[in-house]
Amino acid sequence: MTITTIVPGNKGPTDWPGSEVKNILVTGGAGFIGSWMCHHLVHQYGEKYSVVCLDKLSNVSTLNNLKSVLNRPNFHFVQGNLHDKEHLIKVMAEYNIDSVIHFAAESSVQKSFSDPAAFVDMNVCATFRLLEAMNAYGKITRFLHASTDEVYGETWGVSVDEDTRMNPTNPYAASKAAAEMFVMAYQKSFEIPGMILRCNNIYGPCQYPEKKNFDEFIDSIPDRPYNDNDYVVKGDRLKELGWSQSVGFKEGLANTVQWYRKNGDNWWKEALGNQIGV
Repeated sequence: MTITTIVPGNKGPTDWPGSEVKNILVTGGAGFIGSWMCHHLVHQYGEKYSVVCLDKLSNVSTLNNLKSVLNRPNFHFVQGNLHDKEHLIKVMAEYNIDSVIHFAAESSVQKSFSDPAAFVDMNVCATFRLLEAMNAYGKITRFLHASTDEVYGETWGVSVDEDTRMNPTNPYAASKAAAEMFVMAYQKSFEIPGMILRCNNIYGPCQYPEKKNFDEFIDSIPDRPYNDNDYVVKGDRLKELGWSQSVGFKEGLANTVQWYRKNGDNWWKEALGNQIGV
């Protein structure tokens, strides 16, 4: 298990999304990770990309997460629901979208036990509608689907990689695994250029309070008065849980894109067979 940190104001050159990308649709862009992505694309790359955030604004997403980009000329916010295929197509056409980054999802493992239907509806059905809209629109050159390491199930310390079979053990994980299968199927059947990112444990600014229980794992001290920064002084409980420091989300994302550029063609040819094998 690893923890990945989202650092506000990440700087430094990266070679993604790439020169062929111009207009990016970010689903769930007013949520935790989605808002970071919008900030990153708008602030780091300036007007190189036009960023369109699509979010229905639920209890885990808010325009407050997007304050610093709302008035930027290369940023646009659209309130909408992924279940509305025709609206999705209209948005893609209006903003001439060529790339989609899909973060919109139900993500609480605990909640998935009490309301699994909501996870099927959002993580599976809404992803299917998005894939259908992209296929009908016909101009998407890159699709990045944010998934989770939960799809591997309970690995009990065993290392996993991209070729490890999915074995979800809770409703949330099952819904994300099903969404991945749809992404793979649409890659093979309709040539939707998909990439899948299986994130580990991510924390940072704008995180939903339910998951922001750092005090259970990290001992820290506050900075000088009137400064909101905390500094970790002891991380023993993290180590006891098997957590270790890992790369930042930006670096992991860039590495994923590079991996697909190098291995994508061969990987997609084998992906479905590996997942369905005995």
